[in-house]
Amino acid sequence: MNKKHIVLTGMAAVFAAAMLMLASCSQKDAWNTDFDTAKNIAEKKNKNIFLLFSGEDWDEHSAALKASVLNTKEFKKQIAPSYVLAVVELSQSEYARTVVDNSATEEQKKEAERLTAEYAKKEALLQQYYVESFPAMYILSPEGYVLATVPYSETLTSVQDLSAQLESQQEIISTVSDAIATAKKASGTDKAVALDALYELTQENFRPILTDVVSEIPALDPENVTGLVGKYELINGYAAAIEKLMKDNDIDGAVRVFTGLCDSSNISNAQKQEALYTAAFMLARTGSQDYDTMTSLLEQAIAFEPENDIVKEIETTIQAIQDMKKKILEMQAGTEAPAGNS
Repeated sequence: MNKKHIVLTGMAAVFAAAMLMLASCSQKDAWNTDFDTAKNIAEKKNKNIFLLFSGEDWDEHSAALKASVLNTKEFKKQIAPSYVLAVVELSQSEYARTVVDNSATEEQKKEAERLTAEYAKKEALLQQYYVESFPAMYILSPEGYVLATVPYSETLTSVQDLSAQLESQQEIISTVSDAIATAKKASGTDKAVALDALYELTQENFRPILTDVVSEIPALDPENVTGLVGKYELINGYAAAIEKLMKDNDIDGAVRVFTGLCDSSNISNAQKQEALYTAAFMLARTGSQDYDTMTSLLEQAIAFEPENDIVKEIETTIQAIQDMKKKILEMQAGTEAPAGNS
């Protein structure tokens, strides 16, 4: 091998190394567009996630936030290294490609199927993180639990503004992070107590994200030493009922979840009252006209805790149901009655 070849080979190696370094830097600065990938990276690196919901091609605020803050060198230098960055982009132009006509090519049809599946995941994330406006920013644990929200306003126009927002959230971020760490290390009833602390620290809108982990609590404390089992049997019941409604449209099954909770010795009378009231409310909200079942559920609810403050509200609800039943019966009678002689 001659000297010239050795030099060229050496230069090629240096070039290859430089390209790898550039690729690594690019990857580090990039926003992950797949949320599951971002979570995997965050768990491996033990970093929190900076999650952005954006609608750049239709929402001027998303575009402005990116231009003035999130896509700047200052952001990449000062804030990005502390997080795994993730973006859920809701693009109108991209979503439009989920609909194709019969003249579309096979490639276009496959792309439409891919985008449809992708947007179904994005819609699920929108619901999971209770997104009400765009842009929306969150600080998540590596597991995807909400540590803090980062409120957006039109006055957030610089990296310094964002840094100040994040700094103001550090106390709650640290507190919730510590609660997660404690729950991970604990076992048995100690773990049940730690999970309850995490649940209570979490903002109410985001507690459903913890459903899978808090569902462990009854099994962690089979003797109900902590006194928490009833609380989480009820919470798990809500999750099970919602799943029956959303996935199977099984209203009767959802109602049975709540009525079944009344057989548990871990659930207090007040909690049983709540379960039956919720079952009746669920029937009403889904358009059921089974007024007798609703009334029966509410009367049973009152019987469990007749001195509870909510009883007056339940009694008012019973009266409203009876009035509605009477009105429906009168309408039916009027429709079925023969026409009078003129």
